Order: sequence, then structure tokens, then C-alpha cells
Amino acid sequence: MKKILKFALCATMLVFSALSCNLFEPEPEPEPEPKPIVHGPAELVSFQFLAEDNVDIIYKDIEGVIDGTNVAVQVPEGTEVSALVARFEVSPNDTVKVDGVLQESGKTVNSFEAPVDYVVNEGTNVKSYKVTVSELPAGTWSRVASYPVDGIKLYKSAINPKTGEPAFLVSESDYQLSYVELKNGAFADDYILDSISGRYIGFNFGTDGTPYASFCHDNKNMSVVAKSGTGWAFVGEEKFGSRSNSYSSEIIEAPDGKVMMFYSMNAAANGLAKRELSVCTWDGSAWTVDQSLPVREPGAYGYWPKAVVANDVLYLGVFNPVNPNSFDVYSYKDGVWEVLVDKYNQKTAEGADTATPMYGFGIAADAKGNVYISIANNSETTQGSPRVFKYDAETKTVEQLGQSIICEDSVSARYNRVVVGYDYNVYFLYLNTAGNVCATKLNKKTQQWEDPTIISPNDGDTDIDLVINADGVPYASFFDNANKQIVVYKYE
Repeated sequence: MKKILKFALCATMLVFSALSCNLFEPEPEPEPEPKPIVHGPAELVSFQFLAEDNVDIIYKDIEGVIDGTNVAVQVPEGTEVSALVARFEVSPNDTVKVDGVLQESGKTVNSFEAPVDYVVNEGTNVKSYKVTVSELPAGTWSRVASYPVDGIKLYKSAINPKTGEPAFLVSESDYQLSYVELKNGAFADDYILDSISGRYIGFNFGTDGTPYASFCHDNKNMSVVAKSGTGWAFVGEEKFGSRSNSYSSEIIEAPDGKVMMFYSMNAAANGLAKRELSVCTWDGSAWTVDQSLPVREPGAYGYWPKAVVANDVLYLGVFNPVNPNSFDVYSYKDGVWEVLVDKYNQKTAEGADTATPMYGFGIAADAKGNVYISIANNSETTQGSPRVFKYDAETKTVEQLGQSIICEDSVSARYNRVVVGYDYNVYFLYLNTAGNVCATKLNKKTQQWEDPTIISPNDGDTDIDLVINADGVPYASFFDNANKQIVVYKYE
């Protein structure tokens, strides 16, 4: 009985303890009301077309201009805008859609042939931006400067890589050599190369900005000089070679740092045949002279060598003045020469029985390894036809670029030059029938030459040149016979 009472008493105490805990425990606080979600702004911060996102379409990064909810982007003339990738930045946590399709910066492709609405969204905040892409206004040729010269035999121009502007080497009427640079749009730093006369000149810059000049010295030997400070000095020995007369020379710094000179002369000597192309190489300490081009036919005549470097490859064009007239193109890289074009003549390439005579010669190359040759074909009549041929590095074929340009004067037709920019814009300089200097550009969409700009109103202005800088700005020049001056234009 005592055990039962003791158990009941314990049970009662437990119940009382539990009730006491419940009686004195504080009531739970009410759950806090949820805070409202605050969304950040839906903002487009920047909009661009980058070259790395649009290979072979955009060649230099382009920044869009954001004005409120409008974005304006100007692309170069002729740019294909049907499939561009935009690089954009938005405020944190935003998403972007175009026509309901989620956009990924630097990856999503859209057509910008018409304005495109970019819808930026963060929660309930939505903002639409209209992106309009238009072409920059067409460039124009404008006169830059002129340099007085009493008379010339020949001049050459080249771009100074340090300034992006051209300099000029002039063989004056008495064969005295002079040099002048264009600086900030005006001629400056003109020098007479004391006691140095030369003909058949070549002119170019090294990558460090050193100008080199090659020429036939005293109508007998070849020489090369380089500018150092305010003076000029012979590179290596003063005269080399023992051939009697040069038809032309070209000088250029190869990608491996060697300075190469190409020329042909009117006599056989040093193991080379008469008028055979000669290769001379300066390795920094001595010349290796009068070498044949290892991939060229031994003894073959070679006139008007033209060389250019693009994407660490040297390209050399040579005119073959034998029947049938033709041209060759070679490449040089890592000490190895290769034949790209062998004895090309358009008529024979098309299967004609007779070839067309050719005159004049110019060369350019782009970063893809395509090579452009300017030359004039003469038909059976007195008409000439300045034109440009393109060697396609991918197909390894040669085709005419753009339409032929009729020039009813075979002498005028011989003057032609071609250049190509980093953006693959191709420019062509030539003389028309009246002897006016004409400049034109290849239309990327139609692949035809645009209507030319006559930059010389005078007939009889013969000597011309065309060069282009790393920014894709071409400089055209010519000798104004009437006013005895070299005149320079640029396109921008």
C-alpha cells in the first residue's frame, strides 16, 4: 500500500512540475513579416564589337555609344553586319534577351542589318535598349603637303614605323640623292646625302625605324646607305658588285633581321647572267653579294623586283621581261624561299594562243598570305589596262581583282601601285588616259573598284607611289611636273 501511495505521489509531483513549467514559460514571439525584395537597376553599362569575337569581319575593336536607351555603333564602310557577336556589360544579376533569346556576352550571334532591341532584366526591373549599327562615312582623299624639287629621275616612299607617316628618297635630275620626312602632316628633316648620287633607287625602313636606301652608284656598282642620327653612312663596303648598269633595285629588312637587296644589271658578272635577278644579303657584319634566288630559273631575266613583309613573311615579286611577259611571286620565311606564282600571264593562264604584254609592277600582301600584284596589260591595240591580280593563299590560285581600268596610253598605264591594309581594304593608284593620277578603293561588297578620285589635275604627272601604315591609312604621292613638287594625299 505504501508503495502505491509513494508512486502516486511521484506521479502527482511530475504532473505538477510539468504544469508549472507551462504556466511560467514565456509566449513565443510572432514570426517577422517578410521583407520586400528590392531589385537592382537594369542597366546596359557598355556595348562593343571586338575583333577577337568577330574574326575576318571586325579588325579593330569598336565601342558603342550609349545615350539613354539608344546605342549607336559605327562600323567601317563595307562591313558585313549580318552575323556579329556583341561584347556587353550590364549591372549585377541582370539578364539580357533579344527576341526572347538569352544573350551571352562575347558569344551570341545576331544580325544588325536592322536595329536590335536588347532587353535587360532584373526581377521586375526591365529596360530595353535599341542598338543601331551604321557605316562610318566613306573616306576621302585629301591633300596633306607638298615638297619642292627642281626635277627628279625617280623617287620612292616608305612608311616610318615609328611615326606612321611616309618619308621619301629622291633621285633628283642630276642623280643627287635627298631624303625628307613627313611629320605631323608637314615636310621636315630634309637631308642631302652629301657627295652621293645614285639611280635606280630602293628605299625602305627597318623595324627599328632605320631608313635604308639602295642605288646604283656611279652607274657601275651597287651601294646601300642607312641613316644614323642626322647623317648617312654606307652599310658595309661603299661599293659592291661589278656589273655595268642597274635596271632597278629594292631593299627591305626580312623578318629574320637580315637586310636584303634585289636588283638586276645589264651585264653578266659574279656568276650571274645578264639581267638575272641578284640577291644581296647583309647579316649585320658583311654582305653576301650577287647570289641567285635558289628557287628561280637560273639565268632568267628579272626586272622591277618589289618586296613587302606581312605577318613575318617576306614576299617578293619579279617581272619577267621576255616573251611572253609574266610575273613571279616568292615567299621567304625562316631562311627558306618558296615559289607561290610561276610565270603568270593572264592570257596564257586562260588558254589563249598569244600572251598579253605587261607593263608596270607593284606588290602588296595581307596577314593571311594573300598577295596583290598591280600591273598593266596591253591588248593588240594601243590601249592599256591597269589592273590588280590576287594570289589566294588558300586556293593557291591567281585571279583578277575588280574590273579592268582602260587607259588609252601605254606609257601612262605603266604607272600603278597597290596596297592593302590590316582590315583587308585594297587601294589602287594609277594614271588614266589623260595622265591624271587616280586613286580608288575596292568595294568589299561588290568586289569592284569604286569611282576613282583624281588627285592630280595635271596631265603628264608620271612618277607615283602608294604606301599604307599599320593603322590602314594609305598615302598616295606623285611628282607634279608643272609645279616641280612631290604632292602627298591620304585617305581617311
